[in-house]
Parts: sequence; structure tokens; C-alpha cells
Amino acid sequence: MLIYGVQVFSGKFASCNDRLVDTREECKGTFEIDIAPPRELRDLPGHSKILVPRVWKNPRNFDFDNVINAFLALFEVLSLEGWLEVRDVIKAVVAPEYSLYVHIYVLLGSMVGLTLFVGVIVMNFNEKKGIALLTVDQRRWQDLKKRLRLAQPLHIAPRPRKEGIRAVLFDATQSKLYRGHRNLPGGD
Repeated sequence: MLIYGVQVFSGKFASCNDRLVDTREECKGTFEIDIAPPRELRDLPGHSKILVPRVWKNPRNFDFDNVINAFLALFEVLSLEGWLEVRDVIKAVVAPEYSLYVHIYVLLGSMVGLTLFVGVIVMNFNEKKGIALLTVDQRRWQDLKKRLRLAQPLHIAPRPRKEGIRAVLFDATQSKLYRGHRNLPGGD
């Protein structure tokens, strides 16, 4: 995209500060411009004029005359600061259809930039196993859950002596069927 901009727009934005001159060869010498007098002197007869040297230059703060200047112009466009100015100058100086160049560059550049940005976030998230974006309290809770999974009781509680609901529930929770269910991926 950078080389295309240099090939198409190189030297097309420059103009003479004298609007009556169209070519670089004619843009020499000086010319007169009218200056606005202060309010107090507007009623006096006569016009105020000043001699100004003719200068052939780029009227804006960007151009595509070389690769470095084109890179700076496109960097400005990608930052979305002043990209409308670049588009409007291209539309006015070259042709309206060439303003699509700026739109395509913004679209592709934003997509690439967004993809890189999201990719870095996802990569960091996966590296840290999901804890990179957790708050301090959430990390503490994760650590506590890991420790509780590793903790084993030191002794098994004795079976209740009396036959009743407590004994039935104890037998149910100590059975192989119950323990097998807890070790399955969907179990608590």
C-alpha cells in the first residue's frame, strides 16, 4: 500500500502559493497580495498590499513524494488523526475515486491492528491458564480451590452406631458408586 501511494500520488500535491501560477517553472519571483487592514483603518482610501515570494511546496503537512513521507502520512491515517484531511486532499487533487485508497488502508490497517491486539491478549490469557485477567480475590479463590482438591482427610469418620437416617446417608456417601460419580468430569 505504501509503494502504491508513492507511485500514484508522488508530486501531485505540491502547488505554488500564487494561485494564478500552475507550473513549477512559472513559480518564481514575487507577487502581491492584499492584506486586511485593521478595523480602524478600513475607512481610509487605498489598499494595503504586500510582496510575497512564490514558493512551490506541499500545502499540507503530508505528501507521498518519497517512501518516508508516505509512511508518515499513512501512519497518520492509521492513527485516525487527520485521515479525513488526507482523503479530502486526494479527492480534490487527484480524483474522487482515489479517495478509496485511504478507506481501504484504514479498513485493512485497523483489521490487522485489531487482530494483532486481540491475538496478544488471547496468547497471554492462554499462557497464564486464564488467571492473567483475574482480580486478586479471584486468584485467591482459585488457589483455595486447588488446595482443597489436594487436601485429603487424615482419618475416615466412624460409621454412626445407630441404624437410622445418619447411618444410611453415611453408607451412601462412602459407597463406591458415590465416589465414582464424584470423580467423573461432570461430578462436583
